[in-house]
Amino acid sequence: MKKVIGFSALLAVSVSCGPASKDSELNSAFDRESNPEQSGLESLNYEALKDGFIAKTERTPWTDTYWPSVNQGLSHRWARLVETVTSEIGLVDFLDSHLAEVAKAKPSVFLSPAEKYDLIYRWRFNKALNAETLAGLRTELAAKEAEIKGAEDLAQKRTAVGQMYSALNANRAALQSVLPMSRDGWTNWTNRTSSPDYMYLNQAGTGDGWGWEGICHGWAPAALFSEAPKHAVKVKMDDKEVLVTEGDIRGLLSYSWANHAPDQDQYFIGRRCNVDVANEDSRGPLDESGRNVYGSLQKTAEDAKVNFSLVEEMNPRWLETSWIYGVFNGNASFRLYSVRLHDGEGTPSYLMELNYYDQSVRRWSKMFFHADQVTKLKRFVSDRSAPQPQALAAVDINGCGDVNPAVLHTTMIKALKNEKLGFVIDRTQSGQVWNQPVHAANVLVGPAQEVSKLLAKFPKLIERLAPNTARIAEVKVKLQWSYEPSGPSLDYDPSYDIRYSKGPSDFQYMLEFDKNGQLIGGEWGTLAEVQPASQVPDFIFGFKKDSKPTDSLQSGFDYTGIIGQIHACSLKDQADGSEVVRGAPISYVNCEITKAAP
Repeated sequence: MKKVIGFSALLAVSVSCGPASKDSELNSAFDRESNPEQSGLESLNYEALKDGFIAKTERTPWTDTYWPSVNQGLSHRWARLVETVTSEIGLVDFLDSHLAEVAKAKPSVFLSPAEKYDLIYRWRFNKALNAETLAGLRTELAAKEAEIKGAEDLAQKRTAVGQMYSALNANRAALQSVLPMSRDGWTNWTNRTSSPDYMYLNQAGTGDGWGWEGICHGWAPAALFSEAPKHAVKVKMDDKEVLVTEGDIRGLLSYSWANHAPDQDQYFIGRRCNVDVANEDSRGPLDESGRNVYGSLQKTAEDAKVNFSLVEEMNPRWLETSWIYGVFNGNASFRLYSVRLHDGEGTPSYLMELNYYDQSVRRWSKMFFHADQVTKLKRFVSDRSAPQPQALAAVDINGCGDVNPAVLHTTMIKALKNEKLGFVIDRTQSGQVWNQPVHAANVLVGPAQEVSKLLAKFPKLIERLAPNTARIAEVKVKLQWSYEPSGPSLDYDPSYDIRYSKGPSDFQYMLEFDKNGQLIGGEWGTLAEVQPASQVPDFIFGFKKDSKPTDSLQSGFDYTGIIGQIHACSLKDQADGSEVVRGAPISYVNCEITKAAP
């Protein structure tokens, strides 16, 4: 439940620029978060859409694990390097064995992808790692591991792991200089493990499991925009060498896109659902007809909650000239929605959202106003002497499956049919996120039908459609996406990616057209079935052609000089040799990584 504050107090808040959260919403008409223009394609008319299409990407996406956070992400090793683990956490063992391995001329191939990157990073930038560098941190971590080993109480263990997380954060600058990627995996893991909202190792916690969390948001675009490695790569520098396998390279590419994607080249459509995190199959809150409920509102603290559905987001010019902007030094922002209350009457009304930065708690917050006529909200926003509309006691945003199907349709045309790039879809509709790279679609568009002629058979149809809809066309889509294996592999045979490219999603929806035949919206389901046969996308995103991850040398991330070079070497047609790992040969290409200028 989102809490709001009184309006007089709100005006006294100092607001600064910052990102507002994107709550999910379901709507038939386009809005600013689900609009065809976000994928670079203007709205189309029925004549351009009626033939449907079959489309696919130029190459099949490669697969990779999502490198679960529960396994320390890319800091997870391919095999154990120590005989005896001194604690159930194992962080001190990790640091000690890393120091021992990297001192060798040829470190173990079973080092984690993060460790191999860190090693090459130190070589390239002439950075030294020795026991003295980690002495203070190691002593502190060892004391906490001993405390955990002797503790029987789950809360005590979580507290100690939380203190390990704090120690890693306190040494952030030093660790980023020599262990930038390994530090990232362990910091995230200790943060999660110490939280009561997650599991503690193999012991049952009080919150939701977090085995689904990882970097699928990096793997999915990487699989579309980066060609699959053909060989392992042997990196040599000075008198040392390390074998970076195909599995390492896939992991490093996934990490690169997860944490350093080119934001300026990205489009993102929809909002993330934040309910039912524990249930992957949940469709979120539904109304009596099976449609997603946008949210609920409570007019006063004494009133009962009333669910409502979103009709459309409105963007009138008067929202851009509010006197309230002056109070907030130009930093406040409004959103205006036409909604339909689930009060038994389907009463139409209007909800206005005011976003502001609450300096007292240092986060973005929202305030909501409700009115039965939009003119009441307009007068309030435009004239400071106008009476204040009703400020709601509380608004609960559910928001699941909000991607407008018409926007999905235009994205398929743009990214699959025209550009053959593909895009990423969150295939689940709950709070869990499962990003999959979409690589093929079979789209069948039905005939345009007059809404006026359909109302006799489907009298409630008008309540589902975008305003000014004159004709609708039903659409069937078979979408193909790649999915993740249960775990990573050191190397991959040519058929592996094909086996993991068969993830299907069947969608049914209606495209909505105005009297001129222009596409103006879409609705999940069919004329006869309001509830879709399957989950609908929570959000979709993609990137421009030839996009690449960006460097962040100040944080220890070097794509251009390290990961990009290793990837380029792995794409060579001919291998330079092979090395036996676990009884099987792995082909490799020699790769030169140049030292950075001093």
